[in-house]
Amino acid sequence: MDKKRIEEINEEILELEEKYKELEECNNEKEFIDFLDENYEQIGICGYIMYPSHVLKECDPVAFRKEHFDYNDSRMTDIRDEIDGLKEELKGDWHE
Repeated sequence: MDKKRIEEINEEILELEEKYKELEECNNEKEFIDFLDENYEQIGICGYIMYPSHVLKECDPVAFRKEHFDYNDSRMTDIRDEIDGLKEELKGDWHE
């Protein structure tokens, strides 16, 4: 592996670790709201259309927080796996 690729991997790891920390601190409510609104249909009641994120957050804030936590937990697992894979790639280079 060349030096440029090693630098790219290290940079990727740093970016992923920053994202992991953001998720850990639940500083991504906007991202979670976007996820809900992109993955669930809008809700129509009496001719009014509402976003699913708004309905969940306003009608059941406990469920909203739980789902936000679960969303972050899943994302954190994916990021940790990606970081581990990049570190293995770096480690493999040292053994070659």
